[in-house]
Amino acid sequence: MVYLSWPGQRLRGFRARNLSEHGAFVEIDRPLVPSGTVVRLVFVLEMGMVTRLHCVRATVRRVAQGGVGLQMLGRCNRIPGRCASR
Repeated sequence: MVYLSWPGQRLRGFRARNLSEHGAFVEIDRPLVPSGTVVRLVFVLEMGMVTRLHCVRATVRRVAQGGVGLQMLGRCNRIPGRCASR
């Protein structure tokens, strides 16, 4: 599971596949994200009793039936929806 947000859209959970260091395909029933949009991906990594959130920026490179192809750009400065005071 990966959480995805883009301008005008709140953070939502989706299934990611074909995940690599450089990109991923995220399954979205009705892709509403236009090609070229910069999105934020939040990966939830569970390691025993520790849960880590890993946030990366990505560009939508391909919009296809059933999802979008993303190219990773780099780490985010903050997790979307997290308190600014943290």
